[in-house]
Amino acid sequence: MGPESIWAALRELKADRIGHGLHAVDDPELVRYLAEKQIPMEVCITSNVLTGCCTAMEEHPVRKLFDAGVLVTLNTDDPDMFHTNLLREYQIARQTFGFSEDELRQLAQNSFRASFLSEEKKREYLGRF
Repeated sequence: MGPESIWAALRELKADRIGHGLHAVDDPELVRYLAEKQIPMEVCITSNVLTGCCTAMEEHPVRKLFDAGVLVTLNTDDPDMFHTNLLREYQIARQTFGFSEDELRQLAQNSFRASFLSEEKKREYLGRF
């Protein structure tokens, strides 16, 4: 669905993260809001392509979201169904979207920031970077 469904999730459901919200890029105000509030965007590149949410890998908005400052995390969705794993998703980010080593590190750090770990555990793991 479109950006309206993401706004509804944020406003009506008080969502604190968005999964598969690819159409956020269709609304610049929404992208700014997600970036400003650092609301995690769970991105599953392979799943989004194989389910038809994106018509082609190169059209996936992961780069646009990341560059706009959205707290993007890479995920696998259902690894067995989509024949992928987290390492493969990072490789796709690198090879298809040109993410640098520093940007890949940022994506990994984002995953810890967006996790349900205690703040203490988050600091511990982020300190390893």
